[in-house]
Amino acid sequence: MPAPFQRFQGKKPENPASCKPTIHLRRPVGLHYHRFAMARWALISAEHGADAAALALEVSARLTARGVRVGGFVQRKCVAAAGQKIFDVVHLQNQETVALSRHAEGAKAPVEERSCAGSFQDAGFAAARRWVEEDAPAVDVLVVDGGRKLEVAGRGHCLAVERALGLSGKVVLLCAKASQLFHLVERFGLEESDLVAALELPADAPSVEQFIRDVFESARMVAKQG
Repeated sequence: MPAPFQRFQGKKPENPASCKPTIHLRRPVGLHYHRFAMARWALISAEHGADAAALALEVSARLTARGVRVGGFVQRKCVAAAGQKIFDVVHLQNQETVALSRHAEGAKAPVEERSCAGSFQDAGFAAARRWVEEDAPAVDVLVVDGGRKLEVAGRGHCLAVERALGLSGKVVLLCAKASQLFHLVERFGLEESDLVAALELPADAPSVEQFIRDVFESARMVAKQG
């Protein structure tokens, strides 16, 4: 696979989802990029049909049960009464939910982008960014569900991702679209040396368990160092 992500060097395993050793970052020599990243980071990547947000919620709950302080947000897909696909953002600390995209007729709230999921609402992106800011001082792990085309283009949750990755003494759990990994690495200056765990969906139960263990150990280590 072309740089910077080269997966499964040699023979591809039967189950491609596992932790860090399955993903290797390779950045072309001479590439100029923004170096936002200071935090340690973990990755859940998925494509259509795989729910990275649901897994991030599970990981968050299980880390919290083990005493890890978790904050941030996920982007949750829902189905409206008319059968239309819509999105909300959900705050992990208190389950506060704000509309991110809606299909609406007539007057609309301020929008940043339009897609097949309707109009993305500026208020949803602003809420997610605010939650990252508010949670950052008091948590060990920040979940940021913002690794798609909008963020690569500098829109959507881009500011929230930049803010989270720019923090030292944290583990940032990034949920991303697998097809955008190459561009996300370039956009945010992500380094393999800072990657503590990675999981590509769909994943089997042992792989999920290993991922949670890796994030837990990294969060505990970072907290001790801080």
